[in-house]
Amino acid sequence: MRIATICGSLQASSSNDALLRAADSLAPDGMTLVAAPSIGDLPHYNPDLDTEPPLPAVAAFRAALAAADAVLIATPEYAHEMPGVLKNALDWVVGSPELVDKAVAIMSAGTGGGEYVLRVLRGTLEVMSARVVAELGVGGVRTKRDERGDITDVPTLEGITTLLARLGEAVEAQS
Repeated sequence: MRIATICGSLQASSSNDALLRAADSLAPDGMTLVAAPSIGDLPHYNPDLDTEPPLPAVAAFRAALAAADAVLIATPEYAHEMPGVLKNALDWVVGSPELVDKAVAIMSAGTGGGEYVLRVLRGTLEVMSARVVAELGVGGVRTKRDERGDITDVPTLEGITTLLARLGEAVEAQS
């Protein structure tokens, strides 16, 4: 089972990237997490640029999503929204089939619990016909990381494990 991961943060020491690293280490047997190309490499969405063949960065991003059985997104919350760079990445796949009926799990780590961004992201993905099957909000994340930046908080790690199990079950149910 191949899971494409997308980090909604471009920050080098991102807590959301830490969530994805933790997920990678907790993935059950038979599940492989593969990072999609950085969403920071995508140009600003412009329908005039959405051509055939697609721009190389767009083609690579779409191919990574198409090759996956499911998608896992971890994103910060900025002013009760998803970061513009994540919205831009999603805009590049609105008119293409990569997320249609695909199982997606979403996570958010930050000071708060990510309730606003998870709601907004869920709505955006559902409009795109993706199936959001699990979500996890992690508040106070800075206190849940060690000196290397890795997630060490047991309840958070358990939450990630549960989220991955639900994502795997959704993929298996669709097979």
